[in-house]
Amino acid sequence: MSLTIRLGVLIAVTASGPAFSADHADQHRNPDHTCTIIRPEGDRGAVVPDTWPGGIVPYEFESDVSNTNRNRVRNSMDMLEAVSGVTFIPRTNESARLNIGGFGGNWSSVGMTGGQQNLSIYNWSSPLIICHELIHALGRYHQQSRTDRDDYIQVNWENIDDDYEYNYYISNSDEFGPYDFESVMHYSQWGFSTGGPTMTCLPGYEQWQNVMGQREYLSDGDIATLQYMYVDGVSDASVLFVQASPDELEAGADTHVLAVLKNLGDQAAFDADASIYLSADATLGSDDVLLHQESYAYLLPGELVYLSVDVTIPAGTADGTWYVGVKLDGAGDSDGSNNAYVTTIDIGALEDCPADISGNGSVDVDDVLAVVAAFGDCGSCSEDIDGDGTVGVDDLLVVIAAFGPC
Repeated sequence: MSLTIRLGVLIAVTASGPAFSADHADQHRNPDHTCTIIRPEGDRGAVVPDTWPGGIVPYEFESDVSNTNRNRVRNSMDMLEAVSGVTFIPRTNESARLNIGGFGGNWSSVGMTGGQQNLSIYNWSSPLIICHELIHALGRYHQQSRTDRDDYIQVNWENIDDDYEYNYYISNSDEFGPYDFESVMHYSQWGFSTGGPTMTCLPGYEQWQNVMGQREYLSDGDIATLQYMYVDGVSDASVLFVQASPDELEAGADTHVLAVLKNLGDQAAFDADASIYLSADATLGSDDVLLHQESYAYLLPGELVYLSVDVTIPAGTADGTWYVGVKLDGAGDSDGSNNAYVTTIDIGALEDCPADISGNGSVDVDDVLAVVAAFGDCGSCSEDIDGDGTVGVDDLLVVIAAFGPC
């Protein structure tokens, strides 16, 4: 067993509710409720976050979040899903998930930290502020923390509140694409200001001075970065193998079905149903007998699943060779040619297997030992396979010739 430890960086706002509306100085210092990066004590380096496997992000709400605000968050999630391979799903029993509520300000962890991670919203009526925090949770830092930011902006340290300077430190996280002044992940020029602009665009980029910090739309760079982080690919739910054991049985008896399922695509396969059928031919369909069904909310890209279950062959099934197969159906499956796999079984009265003295379904060493132990006259016994009243070499040869499954 291996243990993976994930470290997250918490994003938070330090001012909340009334202070923003009642105090003009606070409005000037932080007019758009800029979130802050709170680093572990003594650590000034950024921690590279983990993205969410398969782009699947389970979420839940605090009980006091209104339906209106839940719908607002869901609408922002829809905006991000529409431009990338991210899918937000209501949490069922997933350990890693977002817990969304109003915890005081706008803040979020960066990337998946494992387990429950809180995400706080103050500006519920601003779709792009909600997107900003969700994008943090998906694994992005602020734009002005890029390693190349000094090629585009000048940070005016003298105008930044001393308590919040660390929000302008360079991050060592991965970067993608050109510097994006329009990004919803960029601070405004007034973030945590003590009186003057905290950032000034360098010559050649002055036109972006009043654009920095916009919260009206996802920029092209925001969309491209999300698509880089979470590939919007295709799902391919497939069945690789099916086995039924025993494969010779009577109607009304049970057989154990083992199937191997896998998503061969690079995008999660959602709402996948694995159906076990009994069919008269090798093609599985709705006209066949459904023996069992398993449902999966999603299969991650490359995920391997073993379906292992006992099924009952219906009483009254005609004798003969039948097919037991598994068919896997998933939403948006890109390749339907590998969704089914079948194996044959023989149904009907089983032939006697007199050499299987132990009755375990196979002729083996136990049966040899049973014959040897009974050597001699026996009148009528199971070890007297040829029925001549004596257990001897002829009976032993029958057992040896029948070695293997009956």
